Amino acid sequence: MIHLWRKIHGWPADPRWVLKLSLLIAGVAVILYPKPWLMVTLAQRSRALDSLIQPELQEVGELAAKVQRRVDTAAARLQQEKPTSRPQLRPAEFALLLVEAEVYQRIKYSHDWDTWGVMEYLPTAEEALRSGREDCDGRAIVAASVLRRMGYEAWLVADMVHMWVETPTGQTMSPGSGGTLLVAGVPGSPKTELASRLLVLGGMARGFVYGASVFPLGRALLILALVAVLTLHPWASGWRQWAGVLTMLIGLMCLRASGAKAIVEGSGQDIAIVSGAVLGILLGWLTMAIWAKKYRRLA
Repeated sequence: MIHLWRKIHGWPADPRWVLKLSLLIAGVAVILYPKPWLMVTLAQRSRALDSLIQPELQEVGELAAKVQRRVDTAAARLQQEKPTSRPQLRPAEFALLLVEAEVYQRIKYSHDWDTWGVMEYLPTAEEALRSGREDCDGRAIVAASVLRRMGYEAWLVADMVHMWVETPTGQTMSPGSGGTLLVAGVPGSPKTELASRLLVLGGMARGFVYGASVFPLGRALLILALVAVLTLHPWASGWRQWAGVLTMLIGLMCLRASGAKAIVEGSGQDIAIVSGAVLGILLGWLTMAIWAKKYRRLA
């Protein structure tokens, strides 16, 4: 194996890096999606998120009826009370709050890796209800289904980290703060639409930081090891190899420690730690990738 690796490094740079990049993409794909058919399903569903909303389901109808009873009870109570100077919630606004509370109680939060065994998955409302646990997108899909069953217009909106529900009355399911990137199911436009192309790169960066923070540590270390192995040159000095790997590892652990807080809370200290962590990972990679040409040999 070592002889083969040295032989590959005797190739010209272009085919060598094409091979390494191909191995990296294939390896990362297997680590992130050990169930590759779910990646195909994700790609198909991402183009039409509105199709995941299922107001016709019996369980959705039961949730909608439960919420509607509470809305009606609250409305009747308000009619009996004396008018006050305090602003009163309209039935639609109250419905948003109640649907959010019911969905949070019915669908426990769980990352897709724990629920489906892959990095990211978009369930139908039926799948989310059947599993009983989901992350923000599954919860939002169920909430939108319930609201539509109750007769409200509701559609899905998302950034690269979070998904929530938009209605003419307002938002529900803990609206995100990263800027809306995807809009799905607006009346008259059932296809998923990109809300702002200018925010895509920033959204991808936020998604990477958050994903690296919450992804299972073992899988994250596998990706780091894969990057390190494909980067290491067989004739690079030992200190360069160890320094590069150690720097990348420290950067990854700092990223995991502060990444989620930096995205959710946006504190300056956490953002600074994340920025330093990303630079550390890049520096570690460069330490391994750039080696003195005087050590170049033929296989």
